[in-house]
Amino acid sequence: MDKFSIKIIFFLLILISCSKENNSFLEEVKNSSSKNSPASAGTTTTTLPPSVPDPIQYCDLSKTKIKKMKLGVLSPQLLTQGEVSSFNLSTTIEYDLRVQYYIPSSIDLTKLDEVSSVIFLHGGGGSTGGLPDGALGVANTYINSFLRDFSEENQFISIVPVSPLNWGWNTSFIVRDLAKYLKNVEGLNPNKIVVSGHSMGGMGLSRSSYLVIDQVAGVAPSASGVEVEKRQDWKISSYFNTIFKRQQGLNDHFEEFVTYSREEEAQINDLSALLNFDPNYRLYEHNGNHNLNASELGEQIREIASEGRNIYQKRLFANFYFSERRRDIFQWPNLHLHSLPTFFWLEALEFDDPNFDTDQVSTSTLIAEIKDQKIFLQDQFRRNKVNKLRIYLSNELLDLSKPIQIIYEDQDKSKKIGEKTIIIRSESKENIKKHMQDASFEFDECIDVTLNLD
Repeated sequence: MDKFSIKIIFFLLILISCSKENNSFLEEVKNSSSKNSPASAGTTTTTLPPSVPDPIQYCDLSKTKIKKMKLGVLSPQLLTQGEVSSFNLSTTIEYDLRVQYYIPSSIDLTKLDEVSSVIFLHGGGGSTGGLPDGALGVANTYINSFLRDFSEENQFISIVPVSPLNWGWNTSFIVRDLAKYLKNVEGLNPNKIVVSGHSMGGMGLSRSSYLVIDQVAGVAPSASGVEVEKRQDWKISSYFNTIFKRQQGLNDHFEEFVTYSREEEAQINDLSALLNFDPNYRLYEHNGNHNLNASELGEQIREIASEGRNIYQKRLFANFYFSERRRDIFQWPNLHLHSLPTFFWLEALEFDDPNFDTDQVSTSTLIAEIKDQKIFLQDQFRRNKVNKLRIYLSNELLDLSKPIQIIYEDQDKSKKIGEKTIIIRSESKENIKKHMQDASFEFDECIDVTLNLD
């Protein structure tokens, strides 16, 4: 055999050997695959962990606890100037509310954006005890003795709801409904709405302020106060997000109002130090009695309106109210105490209260603060029951071209909820306004955040 033939035979042997090794390798791969196959009897399967839902989602505005009101729009051409007029408002508590109003002849109805409004809650007297005619008479007395001249001199529209229901649990609902109604009057400035009240009206306003201040520029109660048991820190912390001016006569025959007002002022100062936040709160005392001091109260209402509502505050002391309760009062049955889940740029979507049932109410307190592209949610008062929260976003508060972080804190721990880069949907801004029934609620986008409380 020549050398050439020997080389060919040697080369063929190498090829045969490589082929056997490759076949052996492929067989091992096949066997290994077969062993790990779910169909293999007596073997353990390997599965991926379930996907975890993103705790930050773009908002779905169809999901809400807001009870919408039926909005009728007052046309400027139909408004009567220089005389007391009225309209009926279908409120969200399902009570047909009569509203007296006065539009001064001194204003130009084509320039309503320059005009301020005051919602004034009348005192008691003949209005108490479920008497509609008595309540109407008292409401007109306040218009004729104070609001008519005040409106003409200062170009204010005066709105006086007539309440034979007294000013108790119904106060926050009626004030919020009227504020939303006024915001939908074409051309009227929605950020210059002030709410005030005297005596029983001031008392109802004082007790309910923490649930209405996100809807108005500020509050100005007169000759009234709040008992200590209804003046908890978590409630009055919301005063820090509004302009609050209280007027009180030192010779009021209701002597407790003087005491209540001074205690409240001291409590606000203590809370300011605790929270490291300066409130826009002031107590005005005068040497008069229980009667309304028109000149001083008028000045306080003007000051509030001139400053206006600020919806872009970076630190919120939010209170939310949850209820599906029905209640009879006087001759009006089955009125609806529904949830009040919004506070400026926050909306509570879900809450977790094991003691809640449909015949009760529940409240929740949450502090929110924006710093350096971070939104901190703080359970300062250990009262947060909100498990899912909607946050309305604006370039006035954050740079929405950059990622934002959500961080939840209580007194024991801090945890990062998540981070998200926001893509603004073209329809969001208008949809948010419609959802909030507020044409001035200018926000670019919203997100729904699951806090996973445990």
